[in-house]
Amino acid sequence: MKTFLICHTGALGDFVLTWPALSGLRAAHPSHRFVGFGRPEYMRLAVRLGLIDAWTDADSAAAVRFFSGERLPAGIAPPHVAVLWINDAGSVVRLLEHGADGPVMAVPPFPSVRKHLAHDYVERIRRCFPVSVPEPFTLKWPDPVPHTDRILIHPGSGGAKKHFTPGFYLRLADYLRTESGSPPAFLFGPVECERLERGAFAGYPVHSPADVSELAGMLASSRLLVGNDSGVSHLAGVLGVPVIVFYRATDPKIWGIMGKQVIMIRKRNEEEAFEAFGKAAGRLLRPSLTRT
Repeated sequence: MKTFLICHTGALGDFVLTWPALSGLRAAHPSHRFVGFGRPEYMRLAVRLGLIDAWTDADSAAAVRFFSGERLPAGIAPPHVAVLWINDAGSVVRLLEHGADGPVMAVPPFPSVRKHLAHDYVERIRRCFPVSVPEPFTLKWPDPVPHTDRILIHPGSGGAKKHFTPGFYLRLADYLRTESGSPPAFLFGPVECERLERGAFAGYPVHSPADVSELAGMLASSRLLVGNDSGVSHLAGVLGVPVIVFYRATDPKIWGIMGKQVIMIRKRNEEEAFEAFGKAAGRLLRPSLTRT
């Protein structure tokens, strides 16, 4: 069986933006074994979602020699074709081309373009591979999960400029409790556990999933996620969860959440953001709204 190597070592949200292209590659090469090279937690998630078959840890010591173009890590056989989301990929491409019988392609993870990154990736990959991607793009979580009325609020993100003050998200929670009839829960990842005090969110449940796969299962069973431009929001949208997401410092035309029921609010001021949120919540909390 031929091997198709996929390399991505970035953050969760950045990785999710590659999934339409990766899904299209997988569909176009059903007889290939897809091997991922990246962060273990995200690679395991990609296996669960059927995007790859196996993976190797890109954080290992052997990865240094791979990225310098010296040799492949012990866990990776010479691939037949490859797509690499890495910068300065010339030496790695030359290394892989020695044993390949098809294209070895490097895709800049952060190109200087004024278009959605997921679309840009697909367009670039189409130069070498015949990929087709449905829109809106979503993936189904493989585990059976009951759809609940749970509403989650993720108050953080990877950058401080990308989110508002904790008080803003508490105000959202109060509003949602009144409108939905039940209290929402807050979602804390490693960043929030480090930077935010749980005591500030007293009166509301706080969930801290053990890993990204547990996070995915929790999101897949939820009625709504409210968050910022972060990996959590990107993952929720792709899993088909209704999402309200705030864009305070980034451009949704480039970094927009993918999904079927996504409302993106681009406001820097908390009062304006809250006003827009009320209208968005009214749309996504309608009793007639059902997930498909």
